[in-house]
Amino acid sequence: MAVPRNHVLTTQRQALHVTQEGFCELFGRTAHMLGMNLGVSVRSIARWEAGEILTCPLPDYRRVLEALFNLPIEELGFTLPDPNHNAHANNFTAYGHQLMELDQPWTHDGAIDAIVEVSEKAPLDRRNFTVLSGAALSAPVLAWMCDPQSFQPALNGRRVTMPMVRRIEQGTKFLRDLDSETGSGDLLEMTNTHLRFVTSLLKHGSYTEPVGHTLFSAVAELCRVAGWVCFDSNRHAAAQSYWLAGLRATHTVENRAFGTHIMGYLSEQAFCAGNAQDALQLAQAAQASGKGVTTYRDAAVTGMRLAWAQALSGEKTYANMLNRASALFERGSPADETTHAYWMDEAALACETGRCFLEANQPQQAAELLRQGLSFFSPSYLREHAYWLSVLATAHLRQREVEQACAVASQALNLLTGQVNSPRIVNHLHDFQQELTPYDVPCVREFTERARQLL
Repeated sequence: MAVPRNHVLTTQRQALHVTQEGFCELFGRTAHMLGMNLGVSVRSIARWEAGEILTCPLPDYRRVLEALFNLPIEELGFTLPDPNHNAHANNFTAYGHQLMELDQPWTHDGAIDAIVEVSEKAPLDRRNFTVLSGAALSAPVLAWMCDPQSFQPALNGRRVTMPMVRRIEQGTKFLRDLDSETGSGDLLEMTNTHLRFVTSLLKHGSYTEPVGHTLFSAVAELCRVAGWVCFDSNRHAAAQSYWLAGLRATHTVENRAFGTHIMGYLSEQAFCAGNAQDALQLAQAAQASGKGVTTYRDAAVTGMRLAWAQALSGEKTYANMLNRASALFERGSPADETTHAYWMDEAALACETGRCFLEANQPQQAAELLRQGLSFFSPSYLREHAYWLSVLATAHLRQREVEQACAVASQALNLLTGQVNSPRIVNHLHDFQQELTPYDVPCVREFTERARQLL
């Protein structure tokens, strides 16, 4: 049999263990999960694979194919359109570059336009994104919670009500909690579909000023969640875009406290990328912006991020900032409903402080705090548990406690096997493996082989 011209598409389909007929069903389900009513025929699949159609499919079909295979369209055997025809299509670049045309005016309409743009383009930054059964299972749950049909009148230009907005907030919290429990790997498309739906209400519905204020705040939180999902999936360009769009939404409703919170995430992203200068400037800006408007717990998180940036920059003042963040945390109340730092508790505080000491090359203090924090963590927060285990493993290794480091890293590896889908943790364990290279002992060889098989 002659090899089809578009053998890449055939190989990718066969890797999914589906026939052309089965692929048609999979295509339809993926399209539905993306909020589109699209289908494809067996004849079309056959023509694609035979090389009879090598030009790029229409944009919506490209979105579905890219989501389904976790590959950009040009790596599926299709010919890209003229890059000058749609300059925005390839705007996603490495961290630190401006990737979206976010130059709309800082107005009500400008914020809507920015959110529309990011909801349509951010999913293109998907090279590491994997659509697994978890998302397919959770998508109908989210749809049930929000019930898009009951929103149809508002989508057609009629009134958006406060109960509608509250249901949107419930859907966002569902996504947020699911991310904490299982990781981000399955949630990106579902989160973006939710954002596109909410954006339609902003653009086409009518609402009173109080409802509009709450709706924009809900969109800001949804952009924050979407940004975090991308960040945890190592899609830093898309994460940055979502957070910048969320910043616009907070500006529209003059919610400086929430804007400060989003700036903190941008600082954390720069910290994790090793960009000390950006991390420091963003953390300082967040701290200055949050004065007088944030809760004690929010201020504690901002202070913690500033301490990370100071440690990364080699500044000794990080220890004073850690003490200040801890004092702010103690003054706060877990019952404070206005806090955006809902996740900051005793366990998170100890682990975040430990990470700062690790960055400051004090692994012993880091390990003590990380062990303390891990002992407090809720059993349901599997992703956070796995992440901090990987950080603790690094702290042990930097004290030359090689066997203990491998044992702790193996615990993180266990959580990544069937329970947690977090590319960020996978990357962290790959970095840990690189640090193991000088040690040629049985526990290292055993961990390296197991990690190679599972990761």
